Amino acid sequence: MKIGVMLGRLSNKYNQPLQSFPIRSWEEEFDNAARIGFDCIEWVEDGLSDKQNPFFDYKGRKNLKNIQKLKKITINSICAHSFITGGLISPNQVERMYWVDRLRFIIDCSIDLGIEHIIIPLMDASSINSAEKENLLFKSFSEIEAIPSGLKILFETDLSAKDSLNFLNKINRRDIGLAYDLGNSTQLNHNLYSDILSLNPFIGEVHLKDKDSSNSFRLGLGKTDFKAAAKALKECDWQGSFILETPIFNNWEQEANSNFLFAQGLISSIKSS
Repeated sequence: MKIGVMLGRLSNKYNQPLQSFPIRSWEEEFDNAARIGFDCIEWVEDGLSDKQNPFFDYKGRKNLKNIQKLKKITINSICAHSFITGGLISPNQVERMYWVDRLRFIIDCSIDLGIEHIIIPLMDASSINSAEKENLLFKSFSEIEAIPSGLKILFETDLSAKDSLNFLNKINRRDIGLAYDLGNSTQLNHNLYSDILSLNPFIGEVHLKDKDSSNSFRLGLGKTDFKAAAKALKECDWQGSFILETPIFNNWEQEANSNFLFAQGLISSIKSS
C-alpha cells in the first residue's frame, strides 16, 4: 500500500483554486513529497492550464519521466478534474464529442507516462444522478476504445454503493473501476464499512479526506470513520494507493506532515494482525 498526495497540496497555491494545476510550483512539489516521505503524486489537469502543464506535451512528459527517476517519486495516476464540468454527459453531441476526444488524448498521454489510473469525477455538474445522464455517459464511452492493460479509468461518484454497482455492471468494461473518497462518502452519509465491502472488487484507489456535512478537516479531526474504513479494507485484503486529497489551509507543510503521519497510522492498522 502506497501513500500519495494530490498535486497542489505540497506548495502555496498563489491564489489558485485548491483543485487546480499549480503552475508556479509543481516542480518543487516533488522535492517536498520526497522530504515528507510520500511514494507518489497524483497529477492534476484542470482544463485551464494545458499549455503550462507538462503532461500535455511530449517534451514535458519526457521531463516528468526524468524527474520521477531523480526524485524517486512516481506519478501513478491523474485526476482529470476538468471533466467535472459535465462534458461527457452533455445532451449536445458536438460538445460531448469534444470531451470524448479530450479523454482520448489524456489516455494517450497517460500511456506514454506509464500512468495506471485516470480519475474522472462523476459529481457536481457531471453527476449521473438520472437515467438520462447515465445513458449519455454510456454513449460517450461507446466511443472510447478498450484501454490497453495497465491503465484503468476510475470514476469517483456521488452514487450509493448499490447504484454504483448497478452502473458498473451496466457499463461492463474491464478497464473501468472506482476511486473511493472517504471524506466525500462521509459527507453523503454513506456507510464506509459496508460500501467498501461491496465495492471492493472495483476500488482501484482510496482518497483520504476528512469531512463532516459541509467542511473539510485535517485527517482525524472531522467525522470520517477511519476505523470502520480500515476494518473493511483489512477484511478485503485491499492493496492499493491511498491519495491525500486534503486541504492545505494556511500552512501546506504543517498539514501535509500531519496528514502523512495519519495515513501511515491508518495503513499500520490495516496491516496489523
